[in-house]
Amino acid sequence: MHIISDFDGVLTAQEGEADAVGIRQLELLADAAGSKVVAQTLLDEYRVEVRAAPTSHGWWVKGYLTCYADEDPYVFHTAVSNVLYEKGPRSIVDKLIASGMADSNEFAGRCFLEGTEAWRAQNDSHLVDETVELFDALAEMKASVVVVSNSSTDRIESILEDFGRERLSSLTPKVRGGARKFVVTDDIEVPVPEAAAFGPRTIALRRGHYYEILAEEKPDLVIGDVLSLDLSLPVTLRDTRPGFEKMKVCFRRAAHTPAWAINAAKARGIYIVDSLLDIPRILSE
Repeated sequence: MHIISDFDGVLTAQEGEADAVGIRQLELLADAAGSKVVAQTLLDEYRVEVRAAPTSHGWWVKGYLTCYADEDPYVFHTAVSNVLYEKGPRSIVDKLIASGMADSNEFAGRCFLEGTEAWRAQNDSHLVDETVELFDALAEMKASVVVVSNSSTDRIESILEDFGRERLSSLTPKVRGGARKFVVTDDIEVPVPEAAAFGPRTIALRRGHYYEILAEEKPDLVIGDVLSLDLSLPVTLRDTRPGFEKMKVCFRRAAHTPAWAINAAKARGIYIVDSLLDIPRILSE
């Protein structure tokens, strides 16, 4: 049995680290604005706007909205960065661009990298303790795990080291970072519709880099915490493509997970997982 697991938000507790991304966003903006008060005022305004209209905001890549702003706390900050670059005072945005952040995704990426690094330097590992018991149970089942994440392989390996690999000695996961689940591709053939409805929202499906990983790994189970990024493509493959029909798809629910996503997942026969220890049971069904 073979499992693909996302990393951030599935095997980690995100909240503190995600807050640190927002703090770094404020710091970089304050540097460009020359005033923390001005920066805070702008961010407060843009955050209210994003929260009020999550269907219009999120992670925009090559003209596609590839993840909605309310699905993930990191993506929320990405959405705010996008509004900043669209609506922010020109003089401030130009200073950010001159500092090497040519567009909103580069700014958001720097906030993520520097914010998470700062948080990790001051805190213990945020890999959830349930991971040990989960990996022990999966090892007994002779299951294998590959972590497939948008985060870099080096970042994931470093977090595993901080937690203590000896604590995970029963099972060593393979790590495939830089999965680019957020990229909708035109140059990679993906045998699914361009998009599909999930509850009240539409999700773009042709994420070729992620599809190539799924086709290569051929998992028995996929688990993620973001419907758009992690689960929309696997469940569509399960429902429509030979060779994927027995694959189980699991949604790791968090406190911030929006109700629309949970309801849409249930309607598609996706397992809702509140504890990682549900995974061995689901895998054996």
